[in-house]
Amino acid sequence: MSLKFPVIRPGEGEIVEPDDLNQNIKQFTDEINGNLTHDNLSSFDLTQEQFKDETFSKVFQSSFESSGGWDTEASGFKVSKQHSGYVAIDERDKKMPLVNFMAERDGYIIVDFFVSFIWKGTGILNEEELERFHLIEDHYPVDHTAIIWGHKSELPAGGWIGAVGQGESSGSSGSATGRGYHPDNMLNAYNTDGAVVSTGLKATDFPQGRWCVDGMDRFAVKFRVLSNGNEICESGWVYNGVDRNSIYLTGVIPVRAGRNEVRTEVAAAMLQSMYGVNQGVRAKTQGGLKGQFFPKSFYSSRDVAMPLPKSVRKTLTRLDLQQLTGTTVQIDFGINCTVQASNLVVQYRKA
Repeated sequence: MSLKFPVIRPGEGEIVEPDDLNQNIKQFTDEINGNLTHDNLSSFDLTQEQFKDETFSKVFQSSFESSGGWDTEASGFKVSKQHSGYVAIDERDKKMPLVNFMAERDGYIIVDFFVSFIWKGTGILNEEELERFHLIEDHYPVDHTAIIWGHKSELPAGGWIGAVGQGESSGSSGSATGRGYHPDNMLNAYNTDGAVVSTGLKATDFPQGRWCVDGMDRFAVKFRVLSNGNEICESGWVYNGVDRNSIYLTGVIPVRAGRNEVRTEVAAAMLQSMYGVNQGVRAKTQGGLKGQFFPKSFYSSRDVAMPLPKSVRKTLTRLDLQQLTGTTVQIDFGINCTVQASNLVVQYRKA
């Protein structure tokens, strides 16, 4: 046994505090209780074989993977469209990763959470939006038939949407197909007399289309990890601009001895900013001296979360879309967010 010395030596006439005596006695009681110090360990090393498995930590895991590939939603976790709040169980009773464990004593946990998800759907809300975002009209001076872009698409429109090289060719005459121009179709134009002339260009050389000013990446998803109801880490909103995406989260939090639960949750929403109009206080005066530098409109609230639109397929005719040629088209409205794979690893470190 190593030598132990009193920590506190009371002087003559000094009032002795109980804690002073406890500190001195603690030198011996710690030794009996197995408190290993430098004096005890200086002459030998402890090897791995001298410790029982899971003496200092334990590792727990919970995961799932969809039965299909990236091209299908299959058996993945379908994010709720009933509301924009967090959920851990979907409409098919599929659960996000969850770990329950019994902590022998107080300590802390390190969590690592990985998740992959996909977006499927055009994101169109109604027929009015369909015409506003997807209708490609006849653009002077190039002559082509008005068409609906992407009525067979599985993704929202955004930026430049070109009506080229999609669908089946209707022959060498250059007539438009139901979805867009075949790359071999010839493009025509108008001359100064208004007559149609051939440009000598094919659709593949000069795509027709339009630019979507309003971005359609207004849908977003976010994830978080909880320990006994306390948030460990959260991703924040991740938009649908990338239709196949992944997120990695990590965090540390203390835990108490006893039963503990670590669960993961997901939320999805359509985020829209609300506009207002300045009246009264910020309005311009009669002489225009006050209020002239204030905008007439402003954001009254930003990123207001609303449930994802329902997915439904509708058959529309030319009566529904004024400048659409042909008979009918089937349009997919709404959008889905599906978690394809997820893995939660929890490291419990004993104090």
